Amino acid sequence: MTGGGFGGCVVAVLPFNKMDAVKRALGAFWHAKGMRPQLGIVARPSAGACLLPI
Repeated sequence: MTGGGFGGCVVAVLPFNKMDAVKRALGAFWHAKGMRPQLGIVARPSAGACLLPI
């Protein structure tokens, strides 16, 4: 969890093939609580740091 205040956010790491199921589950949760859908951002990790030839 990042930004642990009232406007905090959550970073979840999961297999890409589970993304649709997680989006549906979160949408159903927010709807049941009378909330509008929250912002979700999908990102794929990069290859990581490496030494660049100069």
